[in-house]
Amino acid sequence: MAMEEDFSEFLDEDEFADAGVFTSGASVPAYQPRNVTGIFDAAFVDARIRATNLETTEPKFLCKETDTVGIARGDTAAIKGKTFDVVQVQPDGTGMAVIILSET
Repeated sequence: MAMEEDFSEFLDEDEFADAGVFTSGASVPAYQPRNVTGIFDAAFVDARIRATNLETTEPKFLCKETDTVGIARGDTAAIKGKTFDVVQVQPDGTGMAVIILSET
């Protein structure tokens, strides 16, 4: 069961939160584009696969779990002027969720 917390101060766009617009792509039933406030992060990843080094980012969007209802793999997100594909939604059990993204 998710905790009942007030995340509004944590997710304040005047502080460090970002606006994201999520659009249905593969979700059934489809939903209208909607605004979701969250924390965007695209941490640098330096991976080594056999003899090859791979440098990339790992974009994620942390938001309220209730804002992720209906969002699914194949949907798109517009955040900070870039477009991303939704890869996975991971609720964390505290009332928040991490949306794993892939830059298009």
